[in-house]
Amino acid sequence: MELLHKIPVLVRERKNMDILKSKELITALMFTMYQNGNIREQQEKYDMSTLLFYRL
Repeated sequence: MELLHKIPVLVRERKNMDILKSKELITALMFTMYQNGNIREQQEKYDMSTLLFYRL
């Protein structure tokens, strides 16, 4: 969770490439998207679930 708190700060500072270059941040984002996709699937929100899995 600590890593995910850094992302909004970097986005506000317009340092998007720093996010993309960081393996730790990208890994945290990927697992968050994966978990969120699973939750949306259980809620039968298949359109959002599909979108999240597609973006991965």
